[in-house]
Amino acid sequence: MNGGGHGGPQARRVLVVDDEQDIRDLVTTWLIDDPRRAAVTEAADLDGAVQAAHAASCDAVRLDFRVGARVCVEVLPEIRQALPDAIIVVYSANRGAATDAGVTAAGADIVLEKATIAIDDVIDVLLTATRDESQTGKRRGHSLDQAHHPVARRPAARRLPLVLSPGRPVREHGCTVTAGP
Repeated sequence: MNGGGHGGPQARRVLVVDDEQDIRDLVTTWLIDDPRRAAVTEAADLDGAVQAAHAASCDAVRLDFRVGARVCVEVLPEIRQALPDAIIVVYSANRGAATDAGVTAAGADIVLEKATIAIDDVIDVLLTATRDESQTGKRRGHSLDQAHHPVARRPAARRLPLVLSPGRPVREHGCTVTAGP
């Protein structure tokens, strides 16, 4: 677990949880390079995610559905308890599997499917979405309604033309990313 970012006093505080270092680096870079800026805390496993949730006051959490051999449902209630006002976004290769696993009942606000949403849209959700309990009348309501919000329901407009690590392809967001010349 480490902290980073160039956030100032108004920076959005985001916890990024993923067991793949390249993906954590990618999401963190996109967050801190965004003009809206973010202060980012990272966790490489679910135990680290819980520790970070208790230690940092975060506005948003980007949580991979499967982290190592575990699934996020195991720790979502504790993360939600530690961060009651944070928007928790579960990022899954299969939204149906995550939904079936009960991630929203366990504390997540939204499930985004990797193959159907562009990374910049995920960044937008993390930097702008807020919990709004009065909108839905539910304890876990938020301003990003999965069924109606344009970011949540539109397919990815583009695939990532990104370079991560030289010679190491990474499969993410429905495409394979490999370092270029």
